[in-house]
Amino acid sequence: MLVDAGFTDVRVEEKVESREFIKDWMPGSGAEDYVVSANVTATKPVPPTAATAAAATELFARAAGVSLAAAGPVGRAVSELVSAIGGGGEGGGGAHAP
Repeated sequence: MLVDAGFTDVRVEEKVESREFIKDWMPGSGAEDYVVSANVTATKPVPPTAATAAAATELFARAAGVSLAAAGPVGRAVSELVSAIGGGGEGGGGAHAP
């Protein structure tokens, strides 16, 4: 389901210790053989946008002391890189479910 929704790097890590408290929910039922607690993590990439490219261009231009025109290619590259690694952008770059 997460992959179908566009998430990447989906990981489900079973909490082995959860068997101990799950078996107390319904003693003798064997629920601990069918139910488990787990950590689920995933990343939802954000495509690069004109806004993220413009922001990166402006930041680079100020930091490097160059014109916006000169900083444009770097700003676009940074925007694409940030998108590729799943961070930044409008609406956030990553999602984490506790």
